[in-house]
Amino acid sequence: MDTGSLDAALGISDSVTTTVGISRSIFVQKMAPPEKRNLSAVLLLTLIGFLCLRGSTGFILGGLAMMAVGVYGLYNSIRFNRETWPRLYRRWLDSWLCHKCGNVYHHP
Repeated sequence: MDTGSLDAALGISDSVTTTVGISRSIFVQKMAPPEKRNLSAVLLLTLIGFLCLRGSTGFILGGLAMMAVGVYGLYNSIRFNRETWPRLYRRWLDSWLCHKCGNVYHHP
């Protein structure tokens, strides 16, 4: 007798599946609210640049360059999150979806 089918019927199984990532339909992507910019990458770049300042001349120049890029990115991300994102989010709140044609309309 095959016990595999009995195990499956009872909900006992030894197979394991994993899924990695996010799957979003085009519809969901179209209707999603605007996202704020993440600060972790630019903070990490700035920190690595700061740690490179303790090395030799080549590391110091690379560290200064990384810190400059990191601070510039941090400034732009904070400015976007503070000035641009609220306007985009307000526009998203004032928008509506036509279920017949699938278009998104803005109504202030």
